[in-house]
Amino acid sequence: MEPSTTEIRSMVDWPVVPSPDPWPGIQGLVTRADPTGTHPGQLWPAQALTLDEALHAYTLGAARAMGVDDVTGSLAAGKSADFVVLDRDPFAVPADQLAGTRAEQTWFAGRQVYQRR
Repeated sequence: MEPSTTEIRSMVDWPVVPSPDPWPGIQGLVTRADPTGTHPGQLWPAQALTLDEALHAYTLGAARAMGVDDVTGSLAAGKSADFVVLDRDPFAVPADQLAGTRAEQTWFAGRQVYQRR
């Protein structure tokens, strides 16, 4: 996407969408295609984001949208240690497979709060 001074922010629109899983949305931002395959083709492919841009939109961008970026949204000294451990490196898989990414662990405020079985 062309450089801009506008920061892109994104988040899951749960409970409107069937799942709070962010990865189908991230895949859609990167590929501009429906991750479920229900709607073929790409929607405005020139508006595709890089994976870096999409991850920023879902992390620090979302925190800024909610006004909590001083507390969360990135790993930095003085912020809450909120992060996930993934089952794969999203930078090492094809963009059309990002929706299959799963959280193995979730950490909130430096404490593990979820472990996939």
